[in-house]
Amino acid sequence: EQTWKTLFLVQVEKGNKEDVLEILQNFFPEDEQDFMLNYSDTDILILKYWDDLSQVSENFVHSLLDTVEGDSYSKVIFSSSLPFLSWKELYKAGRQAKQTMQAGRFFYQELKFFKYENLKLERLVYNMSREQCADFLEDSNNEDVFGDKDLVNTALALMDCQGNAAETARTLYVHRNTLNYRLE
Repeated sequence: EQTWKTLFLVQVEKGNKEDVLEILQNFFPEDEQDFMLNYSDTDILILKYWDDLSQVSENFVHSLLDTVEGDSYSKVIFSSSLPFLSWKELYKAGRQAKQTMQAGRFFYQELKFFKYENLKLERLVYNMSREQCADFLEDSNNEDVFGDKDLVNTALALMDCQGNAAETARTLYVHRNTLNYRLE
């Protein structure tokens, strides 16, 4: 019987990674099917098994986030892949989790959890060159999606500023809260 799996990428942005690892080990004991991998200086991979897809829940990640940040005084950010069945899909899941983390952090600095399936347009735009983004935004077929010129200008300025919201707000001569409302 095949079991659903989800790959989570955890980045320790501030704090002690060793403390974060220790706390996460309590969630994923070695005798369980789920496991963790200390991947790099800042990254941890978690492979979580699910009996069925109805169990896949954001509550799981938010409880991990709350516990890790509360107990370790660290700032962590999570991203997830799509659920998968076959081990052949593990590499693809790793790419998905990484792309989701990159796009999520670029567009939504205030969030701490990014789901692959929730960032479709953001992943597309993030992986495009500046010229491709400009062409896409200028395309008349996208007027129904991007008809708001302020939103288009905001998106272009955000890309020019490499996702830095404070710099983008200064460039556009708007308050940072105004920029956040536009991005939402």
